[in-house]
Amino acid sequence: MAEVQKVDPVGFSGFAITAMSQGEEGLVYLGTPIYSDFKCKNVGENPISKHQTIVCVGREAEYLLVAAAIGLTSVMGEISTDLVPKIDNTYKLGLSDKRWLEAYLTYLYAGTLKQNLACYPGVTIDGKDLDAADPFTQYVKKAGDTMTGNLFIQPASGDAELDLITATTTLSFIRFKHPDNKQWIFVMRPASEGNMIAWDYYNGASWAYILKIYTNGDFLPQTYTGSANFGNATYYWNDVSAKSFTDRGCIVELDPDLAIQYLKAIKTHPTKIADSRRLKDKKITMRMLDYNSFPEFAKDIPEKKPVRNPTKWDEKGNPIEWKELMPQDGIDLSATISMLIAVNKKLLERVEALEKKAGIT
Repeated sequence: MAEVQKVDPVGFSGFAITAMSQGEEGLVYLGTPIYSDFKCKNVGENPISKHQTIVCVGREAEYLLVAAAIGLTSVMGEISTDLVPKIDNTYKLGLSDKRWLEAYLTYLYAGTLKQNLACYPGVTIDGKDLDAADPFTQYVKKAGDTMTGNLFIQPASGDAELDLITATTTLSFIRFKHPDNKQWIFVMRPASEGNMIAWDYYNGASWAYILKIYTNGDFLPQTYTGSANFGNATYYWNDVSAKSFTDRGCIVELDPDLAIQYLKAIKTHPTKIADSRRLKDKKITMRMLDYNSFPEFAKDIPEKKPVRNPTKWDEKGNPIEWKELMPQDGIDLSATISMLIAVNKKLLERVEALEKKAGIT
């Protein structure tokens, strides 16, 4: 019979050489790194059959205290081996009315985490540090739960991001972020803030509104000073239909005689044909007026520099093909109306003079 060796056997496993009832003495054999048999006592709640796997849980004089590896209810000292259940997904570690007070783990792999799981400083879940102020239930929800706070979807490095954010009580937005830091944001405001929706674009240095719509019926620019444009010389709308157009201070008074000179100076363009969808639909061809012949205050002649307009994009949204667009000449309608009003005032003066000469009252 071997003696208890200097290597502490507590925590090591082996097998029973003799069968033992609860509290009965017997013989066991311990494997790595002891490789010897010992006198023992069964201190577990279950009997140990011959050749059954046992675990050494303590020492008492010349006896080792052992228990069956399955059904073990009392452990004394440290365990220096894996605790692996014999059958997968069958046994429990504690009960609802018999719970462990604390568990200190480096890694936790779980299919289901029940309620009342508090996370303290130093706990990280998928890269998210949690503490007592941020309970686990704040971040992990089951189907049907309402999430509070912001949702950030962060794919692998180099991919785009999608954020659903409630920035304030009056503003929420969805952000699409490209790896090069260019961003599109869809902004939403509630009825108390004007029912506004908008698309913003960030080019990596500054923000710009691309589209802003107030869903209560108004379509308003970002600024209130009349500085925003509805289209430009290159990107302009094909047709604008409305019941009325209201001028806000751009129709001015002109000298009637000077207005007549301006009107006489307007010419027909030698080559350009009116690019009107309505005329095209009716198969009518009409030559354009030469906008360069309008007075300086009425014409809008942009720099003749082509603009590259993307026509094809790759799978990441980067343009790979372009079409060059040339800015088009234009005239200011408010200035043109001002000129026509002045001409009509002069015409009215002459008509009144002729009527007076003819004795017409």
